[in-house]
Amino acid sequence: MHERIVRLKSRNNELRARVGEAQGNIERLETARTTISEEKPNVQDNRETLTRKALDGDEWRGNRKEEHEGLRDDIKAKFDEAESHIEQLLEDMKAKKAQLQSSIETMQNTMMLNELLIREEREKARG
Repeated sequence: MHERIVRLKSRNNELRARVGEAQGNIERLETARTTISEEKPNVQDNRETLTRKALDGDEWRGNRKEEHEGLRDDIKAKFDEAESHIEQLLEDMKAKKAQLQSSIETMQNTMMLNELLIREEREKARG
């Protein structure tokens, strides 16, 4: 019986360490998510700045009108891609956080069950 109690306590210590690690990962995810969310408007502002026409007329571009339009379209496409990537990254972070929270809950439930089993073993030993 004593051996089983030792194993259960050892398992709970391992689970506590893993819970702490998962909580640290959640904190890092939240920090990263906040930073990315704060930068998102900057990406949108830069996109607008770089893709809007600098002048009303096209005369300033001379014979390179199509080239300039193509560059502007390429830049817009790259910003669209970046915004999509940012959105996907934020969604992935949200999903990872939910997974970590679920894991923490499962580990905490296991620790509570182990504590109950430890009490039962002690009661049996007192018998």
